[in-house]
Amino acid sequence: MSETIEDNGACHCRSVKYKVKGNMIMSALCHCKACSHSRGMSPVHLIGVSPPEAIKITDGKELLTKANGYGKMIHAFCSKCGTMVYQCPGEDAPFRAILPTNFHIENGVNCKLPEKYLPKIHVNYENRQYDSFDKLPKFKCFPPNGMLDNQGNELAS
Repeated sequence: MSETIEDNGACHCRSVKYKVKGNMIMSALCHCKACSHSRGMSPVHLIGVSPPEAIKITDGKELLTKANGYGKMIHAFCSKCGTMVYQCPGEDAPFRAILPTNFHIENGVNCKLPEKYLPKIHVNYENRQYDSFDKLPKFKCFPPNGMLDNQGNELAS
């Protein structure tokens, strides 16, 4: 997946605002423990964007707080409302992961994401809390290797 993305996002209280313009390298439902614990849910819908500079904080930069997660994971969030702005597996990672729900695209009634932002795969499915019976490809960790069925059984390559 290498589709371009250009949108605006904000935290819940709209104190931290950002623009994103870059390459969308994945739109996935992530089941890893880092995402699940930090968001309090599983799976977490993430969009991977590269390069890291594709995300520009336009307002509230002083309110952006970074916290360490599992391993080298870094979570950047609004210190006022706690909403995640982005996360990455270390400052030197070639991408940042954002939450498409932070684009605030709803019109007051319809909150459906545009087709291009819908998840295309499951990642870290081995860490799932429950089986997902959708038609999306499921990867043990990350593509292209280690595909699993809905119950987590490895599929032949």
